[in-house]
Amino acid sequence: MKTIGVAELKAHLSRYLDHVKNGQEIIVTERGLPVAKVIPLRAAEGLDSRRERLAKAGLLQLGSGRISPILLKPP
Repeated sequence: MKTIGVAELKAHLSRYLDHVKNGQEIIVTERGLPVAKVIPLRAAEGLDSRRERLAKAGLLQLGSGRISPILLKPP
């Protein structure tokens, strides 16, 4: 897994997308702190199928896609 800064990613986006297309994962940092992970689409699709399998087994309850307004208010 590669780790690169935002500026490096912006400067060489095509090169890094080629790495991702070939199966490599990339951690993107900003001022040395990780802010994003770029993964191949097929890896992301695998997450959906795992989530669905856990839900069918009763081990996971899928959300409705809406966040309750109470959670958006500061404590």
